[in-house]
Amino acid sequence: MSQTDPQDRSIRFGVFELNPELAELRKSGIRLKLAEQPFRILHHLVSRPGEIVTREELRNLLWGEDTFVDFDHGLNAAINKIREALGDSAATPRYIETVPRRGYRFIGQLARPAIPGPDPNPSTAAPLPPGSTAGGIPRWNRYSGAAAVILLFAAAAGLWWAMVRLPKTTPQLAMHPLTADDGVTVTPVLSHDGKFVAYASDRATGKHLDIWVHPLTEGGQPIRLTTHEANDEMPDFSPDGGQVAFYSSRDGGGIYVVPTLGGEERLLVRGAIRPRFSPDGKSIAYCVGGNFQAPSKIYVIPVRGGKPKELATDVPWACWPSFSPDGRHILFSGSPATNDPARDVWVTSVESGPSVRTGASEILAAQWKLQAAQVGSYFRNADPADGKILLPCDGRIWELDLSGPNWKATGPARPLTLGSSVTFVRAGTGSQLVFQSSQSVYHLWKLKIDQATGKAAGKMERLPHSSGSQYNPSVSTDGRWLVYSQHDPVQSAIRLRDLTTAKETTLSNIEARPKISPDGARVAYTVYPQSIYLMPAKGGEPVEPELVNDFETRARIN
Repeated sequence: MSQTDPQDRSIRFGVFELNPELAELRKSGIRLKLAEQPFRILHHLVSRPGEIVTREELRNLLWGEDTFVDFDHGLNAAINKIREALGDSAATPRYIETVPRRGYRFIGQLARPAIPGPDPNPSTAAPLPPGSTAGGIPRWNRYSGAAAVILLFAAAAGLWWAMVRLPKTTPQLAMHPLTADDGVTVTPVLSHDGKFVAYASDRATGKHLDIWVHPLTEGGQPIRLTTHEANDEMPDFSPDGGQVAFYSSRDGGGIYVVPTLGGEERLLVRGAIRPRFSPDGKSIAYCVGGNFQAPSKIYVIPVRGGKPKELATDVPWACWPSFSPDGRHILFSGSPATNDPARDVWVTSVESGPSVRTGASEILAAQWKLQAAQVGSYFRNADPADGKILLPCDGRIWELDLSGPNWKATGPARPLTLGSSVTFVRAGTGSQLVFQSSQSVYHLWKLKIDQATGKAAGKMERLPHSSGSQYNPSVSTDGRWLVYSQHDPVQSAIRLRDLTTAKETTLSNIEARPKISPDGARVAYTVYPQSIYLMPAKGGEPVEPELVNDFETRARIN
């Protein structure tokens, strides 16, 4: 029998490396101290990436059913130890996500397949399905949620978009961030030729949403289509790419159409939301209503204007319409009663005939162990794509089959992405889809202070940076040198900035908390939770001096 190097059994994610055989967690090659129980929990979560692991399952893993302990306190303490070791946050998680009232989930991106962890109940554990990977508006709710993040973290809440390609031979997904500014950016859609993405953003004013079109060519710059003081959002491209339909709250609300590269905006219909072009480009489906406690109906109207036609008259509450790829049917979120939150995906013919309930709600509710009312709330952001439905739930994008002459959904749903905070998804043609995901972004600012009075002597100025978050600033006594932590979705780093010339250098590609010496000659940094390192500010190898490796010095540097 050949022996396997224990290092080859490691599970890697980000800068971390977890070795279950050696019971070690390392960060950039540096071993971290993690007690046995937190390590076992982390290994169990990493071994089942993207899955919800219940609190009861973790209890059985650690203590068993016959052991009497303060389970809640012990588990919470262990999860906190894991987050401390990973530098993670419960509020804005990158690795360990709390699923309220259910358990926890590992949402990081693995660099290689995980080694299966211990199964606390092997007789009932279900395998992943074949091909799966581990892995009414109201607009005010989304916008106020972003503002809440700003207030809570004293940071700018940014929303970024990712293009996802679905390769034919592998379930791996390649995600490419499209926007990373500080604005609120929502409801993206791909043009049919895959050359443009349209979305709504408040980046121009910080006060209201405008429609923007973003070319996907290298170096392409976004084009602002609308400038009205009202909120414009929910864009949709015509099949030929020549027009964009969108909802605007101006003058009581309605649907407008504008040329893709800019021009005169034309009102199509008042009192309507969520426009969707038909595949032939001749008509637009839309919704009137959207609040499940009030009546809601769907209609189709010619793009050139005319009399709207009501569809799905046999469904009391109907909203969020989308055309099937052949244009002969409308998929929509429907409910058997106006005030019934238990919605499902329905299908109705554009010409005539009864509406059909797909049963997607029951399949997803059973799979996710949720109530039907909880599942139905996700259907307003669902999107049909070649016999399937794409929808965001629990922070990920899921795919559910919907095919056959009877329009019946078949499960199970398959996760297409890992990650968190996915709230809107739109399929494109071919192998592309676009979605929005929220994350908090931190920036560094400078402010001159009058040393005599202690008051501000000017306005705050933001230090320019292309993307990501910057935090943990430390400045030399003479005010020339700044060292700080930089984090973006690709790489963390310690950065040094010359505040006189604005020139920056990377001292180390590691996530740490740095401090610069008063004379600006050295940088000390901590690799949480136990080690302190020193390095020259001009760059060089870090050292771990024994003289500063004590609790009091560590507290001062932290």
